[in-house]
Amino acid sequence: METIIQHNQGRNPSDFDYEFNLNYGNSYMGFNKVIKNIRELVDEETKGKCKSGG
Repeated sequence: METIIQHNQGRNPSDFDYEFNLNYGNSYMGFNKVIKNIRELVDEETKGKCKSGG
C-alpha cells in the first residue's frame, strides 16, 4: 500500500496507469478490518487520480 500512496502523492509520468493500482495487492488487504478500510481510502484517492489524469 505504501507504493500506491507514493504514486498518489508523488510525481508520475503523464501516462501513468493509476487504474493498475486499484487491484494491485488487494488479495493481501482483507486480513484486518483497519487495513481494509485504509485501502478503501487509498483507492478513493487513486480513483480521483484516474479521473483527473494525475
